[in-house]
Amino acid sequence: MGYSLWGSGAEPQVGMSIFISAYLRKLLLWCIIALLLRGDHSMRAVLENNPNIGTGYTPEHARAALSWFAKTGANEWELSVDEQCVLLGGVKQRTYHKWKKEAQNGASIELNHDMMERLSLLLGIHKALKIIAPNGAIDHAVKWFIRPNENPLFGGLSMKDFAVQRATIDALYTVRRYLDRARG
Repeated sequence: MGYSLWGSGAEPQVGMSIFISAYLRKLLLWCIIALLLRGDHSMRAVLENNPNIGTGYTPEHARAALSWFAKTGANEWELSVDEQCVLLGGVKQRTYHKWKKEAQNGASIELNHDMMERLSLLLGIHKALKIIAPNGAIDHAVKWFIRPNENPLFGGLSMKDFAVQRATIDALYTVRRYLDRARG
């Protein structure tokens, strides 16, 4: 009888292939780290020139997400340019305006993983607000987002102000989770 990773031996072989796949990914990651520590500059150049390697995000995703945020999210949530830059991780206004212009012109944009994660969270917050909105009244849900909230989680701040004042990705996760719980 062969050894089973799961204990009973009756599980499908898929479990082992998932385990091996995860093991190979970890092995590959350790090899990359070892090459970087050893000073293999060719591998370092590949990683530095491809900031989104392994994230699943493409420049087209970045363009679409940034276009959405600049048009819809920022306008509906009454965000100033400073607040938009804060929510995107403290990007400089000049850089943000350059990216917005490129996105509006249909150009592909390279954004790092942190920026894409923030945009993804903001889009998720927008989606949750649309789902929560009674009878499709998105303006009602948006008002809930921008007005002071009595939930102790936000300390009397609106969800918008909470995210802007904290200026962390954790604050965006907090708002997103709160809205996901509210929508059920």
